Amino acid sequence: MKPRFVVIGLILTLLLAPALVSAQEPAAVTLSVEAGLDSYYRVGQWLPVRVLLENDGPAIDGRVEVVLQRPDNGAVTYHYPVNLPTQSRKEIALYLSPQEYINRLQITLLSQTGQTIVQQEQPMKALNLDDRLYGILADQPSAFNVLQEIDPPNGAAVTAQLTIRNLPDRAVALDMLDTLIISNVDTGALSESQRTALAAWIANGGRLIVAGGAGWQKTVAGLRDLLPVQPATTTTLNAEMALRVFANSAADPGSLVVTTSSLTPDAQALVLQDTTPLIARRPQGLGEVYFFGFDPAALTQWEGLAGTFRQIVEAEVKKPNWAHGVQGWDSAYNAASMIPNLSLPPASLICGFVILYMVVIGPVNYFIVRALKRRELAWVSAPLLAVGFLLGAFLIGTLMRGSEPVINRLALVQVWPNTERARVTGLVGLYAPQRAAYEVKAEQGLLLHPPFDNRPYRSDNSSTWTLSSDADTQRARADMDVSEVKTLSVEGDIAAPPFEVETQIVVDGRGARAAGSVTNHSDLTLQNAVLLGPSQARDIGTIKPGDRVSVDFELEHAAQAGTADTTSAPYYQYNDKTVEDIVGPYYYGNTDRTRARRYELLNALLHGYNSSYQPRGDGLYLVGWSEQSPLAVDVDSPSFGAYNTTLYIIDLKPALRVMSGTLTLPPGMFTWKSVNPSGPPIAPYNADVYPGTHLVQFNLARPIAFAAVQNLVLHLEGSVINQNALTLALWNPRTKNWIPLPSPTAGDNPIADPAQYVGPGGEIRVQLEAKSNSYLHLDRLDFTLTVR
Repeated sequence: MKPRFVVIGLILTLLLAPALVSAQEPAAVTLSVEAGLDSYYRVGQWLPVRVLLENDGPAIDGRVEVVLQRPDNGAVTYHYPVNLPTQSRKEIALYLSPQEYINRLQITLLSQTGQTIVQQEQPMKALNLDDRLYGILADQPSAFNVLQEIDPPNGAAVTAQLTIRNLPDRAVALDMLDTLIISNVDTGALSESQRTALAAWIANGGRLIVAGGAGWQKTVAGLRDLLPVQPATTTTLNAEMALRVFANSAADPGSLVVTTSSLTPDAQALVLQDTTPLIARRPQGLGEVYFFGFDPAALTQWEGLAGTFRQIVEAEVKKPNWAHGVQGWDSAYNAASMIPNLSLPPASLICGFVILYMVVIGPVNYFIVRALKRRELAWVSAPLLAVGFLLGAFLIGTLMRGSEPVINRLALVQVWPNTERARVTGLVGLYAPQRAAYEVKAEQGLLLHPPFDNRPYRSDNSSTWTLSSDADTQRARADMDVSEVKTLSVEGDIAAPPFEVETQIVVDGRGARAAGSVTNHSDLTLQNAVLLGPSQARDIGTIKPGDRVSVDFELEHAAQAGTADTTSAPYYQYNDKTVEDIVGPYYYGNTDRTRARRYELLNALLHGYNSSYQPRGDGLYLVGWSEQSPLAVDVDSPSFGAYNTTLYIIDLKPALRVMSGTLTLPPGMFTWKSVNPSGPPIAPYNADVYPGTHLVQFNLARPIAFAAVQNLVLHLEGSVINQNALTLALWNPRTKNWIPLPSPTAGDNPIADPAQYVGPGGEIRVQLEAKSNSYLHLDRLDFTLTVR
């Protein structure tokens, strides 16, 4: 063998040896992932991801990346920059917004050059819209498997085992939970951001159950401000009768170690043993907090445990549609695209420009070349004039659209009494004057995501977004064309503006009234303010800082309860007036851009494709508009234009004050819902009555105890009156049959022997049977109940 071949072989061996050795060594970086809540997630809601990175090798400067596909053929790439020194460990949190079902989530650590360092796949479990998710934060999570027996009507009940460490620190990431149960774990280990997120989640409709018992001290350590009780010590009680009645169980739960406590001023005891609250409830915003004086894990052998939970988790949390975020993306696109000064030029300007062009290139050009006696110059002057007008049109268009990007910020801020955080739901319209890549920056913990469009017929407007995050800031980047507008959604919570609310509903022998006041202690000026009640509204005008608004009106109309399926339209004709009450009638044309933008924003929050219809319910609200934006969202550009539209909804949460003696409960004290098992739904106000049988149920909106029923009056108005085409009947809950009403007339109809038609809790059911081949319109059908 020649010496030069030996030398070459030795050199190749030395060069390849490190690569061969590194190929056999294990990776220096390890990556572990916890995604969702125990791997559960819902399409269209936030998905928390915790990534743990450990580096035992050389220092790494790179990024964690997750790619999610969009229904419009686009994609969203999530980035989180990481710096891993040698012998380091780092944990990061990502918040994703899946818009399609995913079986596996792929998380990748990339170098700065885009090379894959390590990759991990996490199996995911999707929840349907009607499924119910219980989060279990307990030392014995299996003790709460009984919750899986409490299925919702059209879905399944699922439990997710959680820990203190993986509880999200953003309220929006908890929205997929229906109920969170905390038992016998040290909540003192919760971070401040986790506690803030938990309180904000409850205020937006979350339900928290905290268990006491022998380990109550560590369980309540970080939750005292949320509880409906003030715990003191423990004792042993035989709670046989109280719990058996509540759970509707014949079995004896036996002796219990119970946390003794006293109720907070705004709480109520649902189960009371002697003077000790066994189950207490406290409303907070739209949600509620329960405290069990006992530990349910000690009652796993008691057959009444499922019944105890059922009494709580099956109670519907009343949430108006705006509390669910953006519902109608068509209206959201419209609202975000309505940027002032970016509309098409007026027809007068276009026509004037065309006429000027025709006059100059025709008669003016002709007279000039004729005056010069050089008509052959027209072959040169006409093209030059055409080019000049073309450049002029381009210049005018450039001046009209501007040279700076523009951001259009629209937001809804929900404020509740005695809560420190307010939920904000926002839309951002980003206008691009030039073809380039633009970046939107969100701070203060706000989260961005592209629109979620679940319509079956979407326009193929695919968008690819890159979202990069760190601890406090998120950036969304996309390539945009000239004069293009892209839409982003913003969600999170902010410090609540200070509004002092003192309201109550007073019920006496004359009826029911909402009374009290709201004082604006913030620096906000609310324009076009409106006071909203059940199916009624009152204009207030402008509310300046320091102003006090009086609340005083009668409750005249029943409010719709729960949700109604509108897929049977056009049969379902009831039209909630919330949008019109706040903004006014539908805008025709674009002459009033401000009102048009407000209308589309509110319509996006209330009405969506294939969504359940949820009106504002029986709540009382003060609503107003502001030109200040609560969104810490800007364009990452040296200069940009900005326009702001913000809707503030202050939930008044009135206390109920029931006087003694005879009580008159007008229609405004009731809620109604259509309960047709097979036929189309119907509304008791302003609705067409189609042939067939229709059922409407009325329930007291707020529980009121009474001993006897004195009077019941049916209020009936509309074209159905005095016609043989319609018959009415009332349900007798005792005999369980329908009793026809003899010849009801227009106006007020006193009901004979009214007690037989009023069920437990003030329930009243009415049946309408419309004959065929008749057009019937119902203006009003409701009741006034007198009790003592």
